[in-house]
Order: sequence, then structure tokens, then C-alpha cells
Amino acid sequence: MAGRSTPLVVELPRQPGRRENRWAHLLGENLGVQPADPQLGDGRPSVERHVGAPAVSTPGPHTVGAAAPPMSPALEPFRSMLGRWEGDGVGEYPTIDDFAYTETITFASLADKPVIQYTSTTRHADDGRPLHAETGYLRVLGESKLELVVAQAPGLIEAGSGIATHPGGADDRHAVRLVIDSTIVSGTTTAKEVTATERCYLVTGGRLEYDIAMAAVGHPMTHHLTAELKRVGAASAL
Repeated sequence: MAGRSTPLVVELPRQPGRRENRWAHLLGENLGVQPADPQLGDGRPSVERHVGAPAVSTPGPHTVGAAAPPMSPALEPFRSMLGRWEGDGVGEYPTIDDFAYTETITFASLADKPVIQYTSTTRHADDGRPLHAETGYLRVLGESKLELVVAQAPGLIEAGSGIATHPGGADDRHAVRLVIDSTIVSGTTTAKEVTATERCYLVTGGRLEYDIAMAAVGHPMTHHLTAELKRVGAASAL
């Protein structure tokens, strides 16, 4: 191969302490990030290896096709929540006209941490215009204690704590009810005043229902939203 009109290999000078010469192939460029071999003198990427030595491929930390990180065991009681949900809801409050909306919610485990990532987007049922969006994290503390942190597009940040129960008993071991009361609600200088919230979620079978109340703009805790959604996508890890 070295004697061809277009050589396929080149013999490298024997280095001190070596009993045999080494060879390097000239078949294209090495895609690895390596400096040019000064012994070749032509600026080619270094492709030298001992004749007969096996090529080694080392996968990176995000190899395509690698298995997803395992879900935290702490999330097992909440597995029925994980996934994508779509459905309809209605809203009311003393300061606004009643309205109907469509909603998409996702709950996804956060790698192997005892945390569920939550997102919600809603659109007006009549014309599809965007109404609301929020995203946050549900932190699982043991079998029944929870913490919720949510950032809302209208300029509000909400943090709360609550409990989880499993009301289905032997008939539905995967039923989950979450009741979460805010511990703090804070907003930007242009956000509407909201001082407290109450959230109640119920997952049973392939259905997700919730009720949300809030104290806002001078009104005491008052019912605000009710919705029912159905599962449309499987759970996934982030």
C-alpha cells in the first residue's frame, strides 16, 4: 500500500526505544479533535495507530439512543399524573365575564430527581386566542407532602405547599388528589394583585380534573377555574 502511485499508508520514523516502525493510513481525515502529526509534516490530522490494534470509539455523555435516566422512586405514587393532557375548562370571577377555554397540561419527571415539571397553556374556546400560560415544578417530599413553584406569564410568581392522597383505595390504586395552598404570591409592578390561591387536582383513570380559587383585587378567596382533561400522551423523563 505504501508503493502505490497514490500511497495509502506512510511509514513513520522509528522512535527511540521502539523495536518496530509504525505506520499511519492516509484514507481521508480523522474526525477526532487531534493536533496535526509533526512526523507527517503535511498538516494532516493524526491518524496513527499500531498495525492490528483495534479502533476504539468512546461515546459521549449524550450518545444518541442512550437510555433515559431512571425516574425517582419518590415519584412512583404520582406516575398516573405524568404525561400530556388536553381538555376544556370554564372560568369566572366577580371582576370578569365568564369564559370557556381549552387547555394543554404536561407533567414530566425531572430525570432521577423527586421533582415533576409542570406546564399549562390555555386558549379561548371561541376564537383560539392565547389566554394564559404558566410553568413550574412540583417537589415531592415523602409520600404525601408537596411543594409547588409556578411562574405565570401575566407577571406572577406563586409558591405553595400541600398534601397528596390516594382516594381510589383498592378500586383505583393510581388515583391521586393534590390539595395545594399558596404560601406566597408575588407579582411585577404591572401584574394584577393576587394575594393567595388554592389548587385542587384529581387524577383518576385517564382523566384529570381541577379547581382553582384565588383571592385577588380586593376579593376574598373565590372560585376561579374548573377544568376536565384527558390523557393524550405518555409520560416522559426530562
